[in-house]
Amino acid sequence: MKKAMAILSVLILALCLGGCDEDIFSGNRRVDESSYQIDFTMLNGERKQVLPFREGDELKVEITRIKGSIRMAVTSEDGLEVYSGDCSVTTSFTVRVPKTGNYVISVVGSRAQGSVRVEFKPAAGA
Repeated sequence: MKKAMAILSVLILALCLGGCDEDIFSGNRRVDESSYQIDFTMLNGERKQVLPFREGDELKVEITRIKGSIRMAVTSEDGLEVYSGDCSVTTSFTVRVPKTGNYVISVVGSRAQGSVRVEFKPAAGA
């Protein structure tokens, strides 16, 4: 009986640990003067990138979701949320930066596979 209880305890522990969502990232990130890109075969957690933008800059965003869920946000360092949304399908859109400063691009995945690409287009006259 003790042996059966020990085996049952190990199985329950394995199920509990297997169900925990830990921070996992398998993929690549790249930042250059004109874009930020993150490609992942597994994203379970959050990845952040701080970038400087000027008022009027445009961010062309392309999100490709293969599986899992992806959430993305663009927020100024002082807390102004420029964009926030769940990306349940492959999508593209443009965000205009409202004021000059540093912005945090946050990509959160839950058992996600896909990519996020943000191209930076300077404001007219900049």
